[in-house]
Amino acid sequence: MDEWLTLTDALSQTMRVHAPGWTDRNDADPGITMLEMLAFLAEGLRFNRGVVAGGSPAARRILAALSAYVAPESTSVGVNGTLHEHWCGPKRPRFFSGRLLTADDFTEEQQYDREKHRRHLQTMHGAGVVEGLRVTVGADGTTLTIEPGFAIDAAGRELCIDQTVVVAVPAGTVSPAAVALYYAERPVDPLLTGAVQAMKPGEIEEGTRVAIAAPGDEGVIIGRIVSDGDAWWVDASFAPSRPR
Repeated sequence: MDEWLTLTDALSQTMRVHAPGWTDRNDADPGITMLEMLAFLAEGLRFNRGVVAGGSPAARRILAALSAYVAPESTSVGVNGTLHEHWCGPKRPRFFSGRLLTADDFTEEQQYDREKHRRHLQTMHGAGVVEGLRVTVGADGTTLTIEPGFAIDAAGRELCIDQTVVVAVPAGTVSPAAVALYYAERPVDPLLTGAVQAMKPGEIEEGTRVAIAAPGDEGVIIGRIVSDGDAWWVDASFAPSRPR
């Protein structure tokens, strides 16, 4: 290779031959960034083996950027009257042109929004039944009917039932029993992905599970039922908790 021809230039020329439709007219092009990264890694291997005495322009630019980076101060005591800065909030991704993104980055962005929303519901409103979700016992004394409604659990998660639900009281249920709602989610909508043509869920669907509450769990209790051994009925003295 001629002295003036860097490894990045060589890779770029190779790409022009094998992918003539690809243009690399400026350093901000993601393709150029990837080529420079490969050139930097290859240059590092050559340098460690003593093949070259210095780095390529790509390697020098990357090393200069790393050397010039200064992490921001965590506190600014005394600046503009600030006495103390306390950092305990969640972190969110910072996007900028040229940043390489992965699925983890988008998951982190979703997690940030979800946690902020749940913290708001949890601290500003609290857990309980917001509306609806009235529990009644069928004429047979063994089935429960739950009306549509909305609730918030102790973790600030939304629990929604958008249509009337009819369930049977499980055999062996001990009286009295509490009917509760629980947050649930499941992977849905499989998509074809990857070189091996594998199927992976493309969405996560949120839902609500209805169950007989276990002592000490975090479900939202929407009703209490009692039995005389032959039939069940709703305990009219029980009132579900309500958000603030």
